[in-house]
Amino acid sequence: SRIGVYLVADSDSTAVVTLAEELATEVRGIEEVKRLDDTAIRQLLAPYFQEDTAFPLPVVLDVTVSESFDRLHFDTKVQNAFPTAEIDDARELLGTVAQGVRFMQLCALILAAVMATIMVLLVWLTVRAGMLGQRRTLAVLQYIGATDGFLLMLVVYQVMARSLLGWLYAA
Repeated sequence: SRIGVYLVADSDSTAVVTLAEELATEVRGIEEVKRLDDTAIRQLLAPYFQEDTAFPLPVVLDVTVSESFDRLHFDTKVQNAFPTAEIDDARELLGTVAQGVRFMQLCALILAAVMATIMVLLVWLTVRAGMLGQRRTLAVLQYIGATDGFLLMLVVYQVMARSLLGWLYAA
């Protein structure tokens, strides 16, 4: 994960270098601290400024952190060195978005299970109603010697043929 530290444009360069070194060595969970150059900052700001206006660029530190990151110690170090610094940490927002995505996935899974259950019930009830409607015909076929396997094959063939036809029509 990455955290951005935004400092005012006229920040002392030696203080920025000192802060970067202190963060990298003293704060647990920081993997890398690097200062963005002016070109990278202009590219970040380009979508927000259409005109080529000359204005002082902020100093931006890009901090790469791991799971064991000590946010409280980090904030204290940054605020002590630069009280006007802005810290951009999107990890909480990303966590909230991830929870929302997992919730929507669970809802979609439950909805799919309900739809599959309804579809199975519809097919089962349709086949059962069809079998009850053809009870006399099936009794005659059994009387003349049709086996249960033969009758089952007839029913399965008819159900599969109708299902494929319905699927093709729906597609």
